[in-house]
Amino acid sequence: MVLDDETLSQSPTNIETWDSPDPSSPQAALFPSKLDREYLRPPMAFYLYTRFLTPQLWEHRVLERVSKHLEMAKGILRRNPSQDEINAFVEHTSREVNMRGLGMPIGLSAGFIHTNLFLRKKLSIPRNVPVFQGIQQAMASVATADKRALVFQAAIRTSFWVLLSMGNFQGFATYQFTLGLSSDERLGSFREAVKKYTNARLQRLEGNSEQARQRHEGREAIRHNPPATAVAEEYPQPDYGRGRESTSSTSTSTSAPDNVWGGREQKQADFTDSFLQDDRSSTDDASPIAFELQTQQNTNKSTNSWERIRQERSQQQPQMTANSPAMWRGRAFKQVEQEQQSQNPTTDYATEEKSRQQERDAAQREFDQMMDAERQLSQGDSSGSSSGENSRKAGRRW
Repeated sequence: MVLDDETLSQSPTNIETWDSPDPSSPQAALFPSKLDREYLRPPMAFYLYTRFLTPQLWEHRVLERVSKHLEMAKGILRRNPSQDEINAFVEHTSREVNMRGLGMPIGLSAGFIHTNLFLRKKLSIPRNVPVFQGIQQAMASVATADKRALVFQAAIRTSFWVLLSMGNFQGFATYQFTLGLSSDERLGSFREAVKKYTNARLQRLEGNSEQARQRHEGREAIRHNPPATAVAEEYPQPDYGRGRESTSSTSTSTSAPDNVWGGREQKQADFTDSFLQDDRSSTDDASPIAFELQTQQNTNKSTNSWERIRQERSQQQPQMTANSPAMWRGRAFKQVEQEQQSQNPTTDYATEEKSRQQERDAAQREFDQMMDAERQLSQGDSSGSSSGENSRKAGRRW
């Protein structure tokens, strides 16, 4: 229906009748469009009552389909459909529902015919016999046949025809509905909106596929040609023989290893020294030897055992520090720095390889000297400890 300007200008005051407004009431202004019954296309009476039972059920089915189509059209148009567009949807949807409903009765009819022919052949019922006489013969034959197998085969044939006919008629109904929408003059704006929506969707799909292709090409390029920066960062090369930019960077780069290694070696040297000193100068005050010897030893030293260990460690600390691996390593680093500073920073590859070889030789010599010093120190400690043990054994014999 079409409302005049006076009716539209009236504001509704009663909101209790919004669910079912009267077309002549002011509340009709809230419903500018409506479903007109004159555009419905009901089927023939026999088909209407055999398939849908009552006209009300048919109208209910049509309204369900119309509401779905209108929601779809509203999403594409980005607005509420007009009255002409609603009338067109009502007309084409009613025809679609009629076509969809034909699948069930036609499928049942075809399945019944096929099942009848199958049972007549299976139970040996002649074709020229009347229906009731044929049913009597069939009942007599069923008593001796496999009933479960017959029922199963009959159900298979009937279901096949029902599903086949319903699928075909639903597909044909959808095709007929689409053809009606594309040829109806009242749906011109709807077709334009569908074209725009389709083009936008195709462009979006093309853009997504293009981005996916570019990402794939980028991954393939990185896989076959890895960047040099990543390799350099992952596998850093040593910089022996390379020129230093400034003396400050040189001192910073070499002082850090000295501090780290020097502290670690110093702790190790302190622990070794304390262990050797405890083993070498340990005097068991509770040992069962003569009291005179213990008194003579204790009178010479007024301090206890822990104090003697501290004093001996402080006396030998400079010697251990001078012979420690940290000092040897520091000297080697200083010698390498002096050699690198004296060289020209812009040397060629051969000169750089030669300087690297010299550095390795110098480091090897320093390492050999350090090992010799540690070996001599350990031999001296072992000889001192053995002499101390011999003296203690001699005291015990006396």
